[in-house]
Amino acid sequence: MTSLTEEWDFECPPNKPIKNIIADYYSNYRDRVWNISCSETEIDVNFTHCEWSIYVNEFKHLLIYQCPNDGVLTGTKRFSSKIFDRRYQFLCCYPLSYVTHECRHTKFINEHSVLLSYRFPDNRVLRGVISRLVYSDYKPDRLWSLNICKL
Repeated sequence: MTSLTEEWDFECPPNKPIKNIIADYYSNYRDRVWNISCSETEIDVNFTHCEWSIYVNEFKHLLIYQCPNDGVLTGTKRFSSKIFDRRYQFLCCYPLSYVTHECRHTKFINEHSVLLSYRFPDNRVLRGVISRLVYSDYKPDRLWSLNICKL
């Protein structure tokens, strides 16, 4: 679980992809506390290697990121600022002898300042994200859409 207004990083162990994402919004801090959990059971996929992206967004700008080369998104780092937005890096792991397929983008999985709660369907992994910053009553929050795929 993350802390409000702090930098943080999270990554799942090898072969245990992200399974649940919960993020609760705290209006006084204009921030979310994130609780990301990994699959309890290993998937039958060997990953050749994993690598972190650079920061993929600028403050207050659209964030669009997809792991290249059939990578699976298994972790994230967040850098906070005093302007109530975040910059993100993502960890991509690359499966040996598997390709991501039947990919689709979800609708936005949260509304402004409302609890975000998403459980990945069985046999689906996270490949990428889209996020845009929105304001309500001068309070910023990011809306999130996920690119989920089968392996």
